[in-house]
Amino acid sequence: MISAENIYVNFGGFELFKGVTFLVNPKDRIGLVGKNGAGKSTLLKMLSGSEQPSAGKITIPKSVTIGYLPQQMQVADRTFHAVAANVGNPHCVILLDE
Repeated sequence: MISAENIYVNFGGFELFKGVTFLVNPKDRIGLVGKNGAGKSTLLKMLSGSEQPSAGKITIPKSVTIGYLPQQMQVADRTFHAVAANVGNPHCVILLDE
């Protein structure tokens, strides 16, 4: 169970979140939607532990693993073949070599 209690987030005098509280139970499926700048990414960063709220408490059991993929686009200079070889995935390399 993931819980957020009375979360506040402030950026230089701008209040992004004020008193946000929610609970995500095991097997819940949720969607996070909102306008640009509404704080969706900030909330996900707080849940992943990469940012902290200005006030409030986020509780995540140690048995829960949260992955977060940032929305920044990056283009690698290397080919897929080079990346697959570095990762050590022989199946990708074999498929590309055939």
